[in-house]
Amino acid sequence: MGGDGATAIEAATKLDAALTDETISQFPLLEPIKAAPYLAHATFSSPDAVLALKVPPKEHVLVSALALYARALAHATLHDAENAQRDIDAIAALENTTDFTPYTEWYIPGKEIVQTARLVVTARLADAQGNLAAAAEAYEAAIAVEDSLSYMEPPYWYYPIRQSLGAIYLRQNKLDEAETTLRQSLLRLRGNGWALATLAEVYKQKGDEPAEQSAR
Repeated sequence: MGGDGATAIEAATKLDAALTDETISQFPLLEPIKAAPYLAHATFSSPDAVLALKVPPKEHVLVSALALYARALAHATLHDAENAQRDIDAIAALENTTDFTPYTEWYIPGKEIVQTARLVVTARLADAQGNLAAAAEAYEAAIAVEDSLSYMEPPYWYYPIRQSLGAIYLRQNKLDEAETTLRQSLLRLRGNGWALATLAEVYKQKGDEPAEQSAR
């Protein structure tokens, strides 16, 4: 969240090596942790690097869903809508066909994590295609799911989705909605540079120089 991609990727590589597939098969509660490297690469690596990542075992549903999420983001970044949608459809299939009991027995909100992944990447694809209204709608639905997730450190969803929705509102010139949404995001994660940078731009567009400088 601090933007230090090199350190994040280095740590992700070590984490992936420390948690073997055999260990994950025995303890489903570790799947959200095993999936973290895919999310680090989705945030900081090039699309080609993300698409070159290994495919996790299909029985590791949460890892598989978040690996598909990372791939779909990469395809969306490359404006490859067909393959992005194929990955989104694969996430939806996991959401609709998986028995999530092994996760709920460990108090892991498995279905909600998969659902959030599908909605967020649907929003990213809509954004890449220039459909900001559809992107905002998908982000709003994702936030509704995110808000239902129980508290955990690290969170079950890896970043506050409101920062993405706030950026969409900004580009739609809905400045009041953007300000409110980004400030709500900062209540979830104080000092979040991603949200603060967007908030500074909101105040710049509003012509509120003191607020912009405070955010910066």
